Amino acid sequence: MRENKQKSLMRIIKRNRFVFITFVVIIAIIAITSLIHEWLHMNSYMKNRETFRVINDVIAGRREFNSILPYMKEYGFDYRSYEELLDVYKNNEILTEICKFAEFVRKSEENDFKESYKILTFSMIFIVFGLSIGMLFSHRNYKLVKCYIKDSKERFNELADNIYVAKLNEANVVRYSEDEDIQRAVYKINLVHDILESLKHVPMTASIEDFISETGSALCRYFDSERFSVALIDHEESKIVAETAYFTDKRIQIKLGPGFSQKFSETSLGKMITERTNWRIINDFEEFYSYTKSKSMKLLLEEGFKSNLTVLASINTVPFGFFFLTSSRPNNFTEDDAKLFFSVSDILSHRLYYTLNLQKALSEFAHSLTDLVEFKDNETGNHIKRVSLYTKLIASNMNLPPKLIRILYDFAPLHDIGKVGIPDSILLKPGRLDSDEWKIMQTHVGIGMHIIDRLAENTNGIIDAETINSMRNIVQDHHERWDGKGYPNGKRGEEISIEGRILAIADVFDALTTRRPYKESIPFDVAVDMIVKEKGRHFDPAVVNAFTNCLEEIRSVYEMLKD
Repeated sequence: MRENKQKSLMRIIKRNRFVFITFVVIIAIIAITSLIHEWLHMNSYMKNRETFRVINDVIAGRREFNSILPYMKEYGFDYRSYEELLDVYKNNEILTEICKFAEFVRKSEENDFKESYKILTFSMIFIVFGLSIGMLFSHRNYKLVKCYIKDSKERFNELADNIYVAKLNEANVVRYSEDEDIQRAVYKINLVHDILESLKHVPMTASIEDFISETGSALCRYFDSERFSVALIDHEESKIVAETAYFTDKRIQIKLGPGFSQKFSETSLGKMITERTNWRIINDFEEFYSYTKSKSMKLLLEEGFKSNLTVLASINTVPFGFFFLTSSRPNNFTEDDAKLFFSVSDILSHRLYYTLNLQKALSEFAHSLTDLVEFKDNETGNHIKRVSLYTKLIASNMNLPPKLIRILYDFAPLHDIGKVGIPDSILLKPGRLDSDEWKIMQTHVGIGMHIIDRLAENTNGIIDAETINSMRNIVQDHHERWDGKGYPNGKRGEEISIEGRILAIADVFDALTTRRPYKESIPFDVAVDMIVKEKGRHFDPAVVNAFTNCLEEIRSVYEMLKD
């Protein structure tokens, strides 16, 4: 009877896992479909941007009036009256006709924007709904596994009692041997149960850094380890990339940090992937390094570690990463440890996979929101990429926490999201803004804050408080100045968040080196000098120092993504 119950539980567990994977696939398909839709509209978007640039140039006198004719024909605009005005050269009426054409193009663009917004909104609603359902099934699966283990534990206890009764007349050595086996089996089941109980209290998260920290705390305690870490597999580039690590001793100087990567051919982990090896034990790092010269092993030795246990992370037998437990003592791990770690790796893999997908979905959503600004503004997508990369380089040079560096990179594109609420007549104005227009432009910060607050309310806690707070800082503080003369709140010095201080330099530097309708671009070295001169006035001196420390990497990004 109990055996049938366990078989039934396993069938339900497998069915729930299949449903969970199906939801993940559906969410991925919807996300990909949304991206394809945006790509299909990109040609129209780029054509609109080019048309607005030509209109601005004609109005500013940088192009001839007749240079706009091909665009009128392409859009199906009634260009004959415009040709007649050109023949008689009535300047005011020509400008009026150009404005009509600009309004025609704007409405065309607005229709495209509304269609994209509807699709984006539907996709996000379905993604959030799908993730919620996925969490429900994941939690239900956890409870079923717990029930399965509890039932197995009861069976073992019954078996132990029966053996003592049935074997009373047998030799003592046999009784002792079986007793030892049963005790070991019961101990393992109890340990798995305890580990799963600990993992039960680890919150579902949208941050891989939080996943590693919360999970690592429990696993290091049960496996007598000092380091827990994760690495992800990049199948496209055939490499393995390290993520952040959890240390029981916070004083350890990190050598093998997030971003460290090796090709499959450069590490023995590549063999684990190709051969689908479930686990691997290295109990003497020094000996292993002596004949492999592994770069990662050298870094771990420099951190003070001597042995580790590695388990493959996979979903439906497809590997996507690794879990590592590492110790400062040699010969710290046994085959029993490996089997035990592997027995809980399925739950760890599903939790990590959920975290990575949610993290990616939120990042893609942030970039999709940024597209709304691009539809209105003349700035290109490369502006967004450059600012994100400049921000990441500066933050990394300042040795900020890995989670904050990733948040800055993922959500820096949101810094000007409030511009969606600024009228086109101001946002696209080719000349300088007057005082009234400038006041309206400054309201984009408040609009952006409202968008972030609504996002926090509508995601029902899926985005953690730390990430939401950093998103607010990015939007609210990137126009503040170190000397207190910025806007919207006139913050001064360290009253300004570190996110705002870093974004301020990244955004201003990119604005200086990029051509805009009302100005030409400034050479790279001249822009650097201008940033340095504002040290202690516009910008935080420490952030300026970090900026100048990574100028070579900044220049590489600038050259690679130049408009």
